[in-house]
Amino acid sequence: MTTNNPSFTRYQSLEATQVIPLFDSISTKYTSTPPFKPKAGEVYVLKLDIGHENDWRSDGYRWVQIAARRLPTHNPVIKKCYFHSGQKNKKKNKDFEKQAFVSLVDPSKVVVQYLGDENIAEEFPHGNSKKNTKPFFRTRPSLLNKLISEAATNTETTKIFTQYTRKNSYEQDNNDDTENHSTEIHETFDDDDDDDEKKKLLKTIKSSNIQNETEIGPEILSRPRNIEQIRNIKRRLARRLVASADEISDLYHFACETPNYIVRFTLIPNVVAVAFSNQSMHEFNLLLDHSDLLSQQHVLITFDSSYTINTYHVTCIFYRHIAMKEEPCILL
Repeated sequence: MTTNNPSFTRYQSLEATQVIPLFDSISTKYTSTPPFKPKAGEVYVLKLDIGHENDWRSDGYRWVQIAARRLPTHNPVIKKCYFHSGQKNKKKNKDFEKQAFVSLVDPSKVVVQYLGDENIAEEFPHGNSKKNTKPFFRTRPSLLNKLISEAATNTETTKIFTQYTRKNSYEQDNNDDTENHSTEIHETFDDDDDDDEKKKLLKTIKSSNIQNETEIGPEILSRPRNIEQIRNIKRRLARRLVASADEISDLYHFACETPNYIVRFTLIPNVVAVAFSNQSMHEFNLLLDHSDLLSQQHVLITFDSSYTINTYHVTCIFYRHIAMKEEPCILL
């Protein structure tokens, strides 16, 4: 089991004024590996790799996010997220907390602090489980994104699973898995029993499914829980494309009626539309050409993904207009 290496310990909640200098100082020592089941009082100063910026959210515990604030209030440079320990029966306990400070200037930089009593934390199955009794551990967001990308290419489910599963892997039952794993896998290969390659894959998957390590380590966050998790990802992708057909059509017609606004469509692996106002972009470029202002301070750019419309997430990009007296944040 990998040992955690906290940056330092502190048993009182960190203030924004204490965290911001950590992001700005060239002497700050970062770690790129989020902790697994850290203890109360531990603080981790993280600089995460590209594509892994949200991996700090997965640490082996169950959390319920209760709030998020941008700090300082007038000129925010960090986002502070508050979490309480998730408990059985959809309850939460404030006696064990996680507080995360995410840099708005560089979202790969995160300070995570754990407060209270880690013994409060509970392990329990996913809420959608019917027959599952094994504890649920949240998959690292970086791995989940990779699985979604692989699933979108129509790569065979078994090949995706074996690609991300190592020998002696720890298998967790899926959220809504109601059948025995070995039975489902046999059904997958009924028509291809003579295919040697697929038989090898079957043997590997069976071997993974019967593993039941006594010690649970951080590696379980970085590989698929089981083959059914990948099947569910494929099902969700298929449903998303079917359910969003009308919305995509409406968006396409809107794009045709509003030239030079929606500049990009992506359907696979996710439905993405990129839009911006030419006038706003023109004003932003003029600001970047203002050499006198730029010699005095930088133009800060940030984004906010906390908005949702139906099942879609809306990410807004803002910049600080340093040419104005109050330096307001302008939507790009």
